[in-house]
Amino acid sequence: MNELQKMVKLTKDLIKFRTTLNRPSELSHCFDYVERYFKGTNLKVKRFVHNGVNSIVVTHGEKIPKVFLAGHLDVVDGEDHQFKPYEKSGRIYGRGALDMKSGIAVLMAIMKERAKMSASVGLMLTGDEEIGGFDGTKFLIDNGYSASAVILPDGGKAPNKIVQKEKGAMWLKLTAKGKAAHGSVPWLGDNAIVKLTEAVTAVLSCFTPHEDHPNDHWISTCNIGHIEGGSANNRVAEYASAVCDIRFTEKDEPKKIVEMIKGKIEKDIKIEQLLNEPLVYVNSEHAVVKAYQQAMRINGLKPQFALDYGSSDARFFTSLGIPVILSQPKGEGHHGKNEWVDIDSIEIYTNVVKTFLEIYCCP
Repeated sequence: MNELQKMVKLTKDLIKFRTTLNRPSELSHCFDYVERYFKGTNLKVKRFVHNGVNSIVVTHGEKIPKVFLAGHLDVVDGEDHQFKPYEKSGRIYGRGALDMKSGIAVLMAIMKERAKMSASVGLMLTGDEEIGGFDGTKFLIDNGYSASAVILPDGGKAPNKIVQKEKGAMWLKLTAKGKAAHGSVPWLGDNAIVKLTEAVTAVLSCFTPHEDHPNDHWISTCNIGHIEGGSANNRVAEYASAVCDIRFTEKDEPKKIVEMIKGKIEKDIKIEQLLNEPLVYVNSEHAVVKAYQQAMRINGLKPQFALDYGSSDARFFTSLGIPVILSQPKGEGHHGKNEWVDIDSIEIYTNVVKTFLEIYCCP
């Protein structure tokens, strides 16, 4: 079995673990698998559990290596068959194939290969990125783990792309209260769902309609991600709430967005900020980025910079001034029904990361 075949097997093994947040035991078993993978090496493997969230750090003993290889093992939920990976037309299909178990397989293989090398490289894997990363990456950083650079295969969808910007994320919860009454006499009540619907419509009016977006969609957006209210079909709802998932660019100020929304909705609608996380920006002129671009060119790739509309754990590092290389194997469909990763690109991505470590860290 050659190195690529080993990484394909490792990717499939990781996909088989149903590492969703509602299955903490499966997440724990997956971290057990990672721990066993490094057994017998001279690497220091440290396991953490914070607020029920597993993390693992593999190093030569230091808390601040020159480079951390980082990733998350948790995935969004899917159908049963998505956790039974298969190959077709040079691709691996399965939940997490792209986001991001193929990338983790690469990082694990590289870390194990470098076990006897003196270069300062570490591996950091966490279990809660899909719900914010606060008990994983942020917890580890708060406990002294850091680096001069981070490799994170969680964006770009191709090994020749580096994500330069990721939008910031803000979640606002709108709550409406009304007065209960029987559904047959609605005039005796005050329907919170109706009030909330009006508020949601007002919030959406603060954002540019999708059809009027610039071609790159690099503009603030709002999605209503969750809504609930009422207690019975034949009852006037006395309570309703909705969560607005707002993504913003460097041209936006979150405070001004909130002020604009407050000016549009009725004053009796409560606004609660659940999340306010910064955008990610990586300077293309930074020495780390230059070294990574050089590694790409050595491996026959033409570097490209990309925008990403989502958020990742990269923000915890970039907010501290630590450059993060967001790049990954080629694939599509993350969080979807047909998530896949290109097998040949796994090898290409591996070679790029290895070359970068040779340039930046020295073997």
